[in-house]
Amino acid sequence: MVVGSLIGRFCSELRGHDGLWKRLFAVLMRAGKLASRGIAVKIKQLMISGAVALSALGGFIGSAKAHDLMLPGAAFAIACDNGGSYVLRSRPVLAPGQIVTGELRLSPRHAIPVRLIPMGDGYRYAGRGVWLDGINDQALLYLRKDQPIPCVVSRI
Repeated sequence: MVVGSLIGRFCSELRGHDGLWKRLFAVLMRAGKLASRGIAVKIKQLMISGAVALSALGGFIGSAKAHDLMLPGAAFAIACDNGGSYVLRSRPVLAPGQIVTGELRLSPRHAIPVRLIPMGDGYRYAGRGVWLDGINDQALLYLRKDQPIPCVVSRI
């Protein structure tokens, strides 16, 4: 009974995130006062309920942080002077500063994995034997080493 009320108080204290550890400490102090007043609290039950509450708290906080920081992927259409039309899709990243990867679709069934390499003023998506250098919406697509193809990039 006492353990159930402690868990209820703990969960009600967690609704606000300000001073989380201060509130956790206060709830545990209340449990100690209840035990010293003669209310029988089995230490095993208290430890198990605390472990369950902390694991639920850790899961809640961990999932909120990962969801808040996720940056969605993007898709770009690449129209080149050779008449080719290609699609570049980047994958989502969990935090700013992580490596951005994606795929460059040269045909509906042929995708090449690429990685974003930030350049001084522009960008480069590089894959095995293929890369795209660009500044804003103007880019050069290299399907071969010494033959750049001028392209225009637009967001889909």
